Amino acid sequence: MTTDNPSPLERPVRQTGRFRLPPERPVSTAAPSAQSVADVPIAAIVTGLNNRTVFKEGSLEELAESIREHGLIQPVTVRPLGARQYQLVAGERRMRAVTLLGWATIPAIVRELTDQQARAITLIENTHREDVDPIDEAGGYQAYMDEFGVDVPGVAQAANVPTVRVYKRLELLKLIPKVQERVRKEPQLLTLFELMTILDANRQALALTVLASRSRPPTIAEWRRVVTDLKGAQDREDGTQGALFTAEQLAEMWVEKFEASAATGEKARRAVLPIDARFPTPRVKDRRQWLANQAKDWADELRVAGFEEGAAAILTFTEQCIRDNRLEADESQWSEHFV
Repeated sequence: MTTDNPSPLERPVRQTGRFRLPPERPVSTAAPSAQSVADVPIAAIVTGLNNRTVFKEGSLEELAESIREHGLIQPVTVRPLGARQYQLVAGERRMRAVTLLGWATIPAIVRELTDQQARAITLIENTHREDVDPIDEAGGYQAYMDEFGVDVPGVAQAANVPTVRVYKRLELLKLIPKVQERVRKEPQLLTLFELMTILDANRQALALTVLASRSRPPTIAEWRRVVTDLKGAQDREDGTQGALFTAEQLAEMWVEKFEASAATGEKARRAVLPIDARFPTPRVKDRRQWLANQAKDWADELRVAGFEEGAAAILTFTEQCIRDNRLEADESQWSEHFV
């Protein structure tokens, strides 16, 4: 339902230089109905539902420029609080942008909503943006759970996101503030930060020191080795300073290994298995081929080179891994072994 007066989007706009400004209009003193579009005074709108804390200034200025040029395409959503006050439910970024333009009012959809309905709408808007901040997203899930007493599947349903996503985001709240700040600044490294959630505060700080020593981000495999080492020291902790000293030594060791890795181009590793030079060098570089098939090819090369027992050992290990669902294979290449 709409008001008798046309919305600002239906009215002509004034031209001022190259900008399009909203027409001058008196502020309506009538209270909007339960579901309507109205010009609501920005000064009468309060926030508080939104757990989003990051609003990039440059992005807001771009949005404000777009609104100047084209007008506000989508009204914000508010709910009445009484005494001619409203609470913003969706569209805080749009409201901030028109505030930069000096607007006194903003087109708003006014809806009668319960607390839980309003929070759910805000949650959906925040979680389905392209530039969602992972920490803000986690805070939104936690606030919804705390306020309405729902579990993880419940908040996932409310936000219309997979349950596993909610679990992963909530784990980020275990990170110390310094690490959370890195998550905000470098969301592209989110997988690395997720691995750090199993560490306590001291070892998170040490892991951050190791990460800062890198000129380029480590691979997931490299970072998992670092976190696994620190977690092992954490599990062995006996409450003494010696345990933490061991963790610090581990962190220093990984800093050195990453420095060496940057110099040589090789992966940073804690341990290296011996290679027997008598055997043909295995060809395991083709990522398009199943690893099990590459192992089978190497076993065939070993047999041709006269290493029958070595070939049998490789085949036995590969077959057992396939049976245990540890490896997959393209068995169409193994016609001599069809059953």
